[in-house]
Amino acid sequence: MNDDNDRLTAAERAIAALVAGGYSNQQIARLRGTAPRTIANQLAGLYRKLGVTSRVEMAHALDAQLDEGEAITPTAVALQLLSETEKQTLETAARGVPIKVIAIDLGLAPHTIGARLRRCAHKLGMGSRITLLRACGRASHGGWDRSASSRG
Repeated sequence: MNDDNDRLTAAERAIAALVAGGYSNQQIARLRGTAPRTIANQLAGLYRKLGVTSRVEMAHALDAQLDEGEAITPTAVALQLLSETEKQTLETAARGVPIKVIAIDLGLAPHTIGARLRRCAHKLGMGSRITLLRACGRASHGGWDRSASSRG
């Protein structure tokens, strides 16, 4: 896989990581907001590109592509579900930056940031934003401005 045409796109890596994480086509489709048949078509293209014929072979091929020290972990798989803006917002909030400050930095309303974090929590199967932020390594929610997330 040294040829540039054989490099996986971000979307292909996301789907491959989810497959390697044990997700079904239907689960991946629901998480990515597409039809299961679209995922099946994308997987067929991935199989051709990687020269494999099964999900297990694809997981091994993906593992072989990873840089030394990288691994397919539940966290890595989960992060594939988030858009770049969701990742940016989550990383900033996980560092303890209040919602109002994130909103100002991104030029958005605080309720938009709260909604974005709720969407992240939903995509990652967590019940709340607090649970989400704690899972991201934040021991407490000091600095979390609940009033900013509940008002526009």
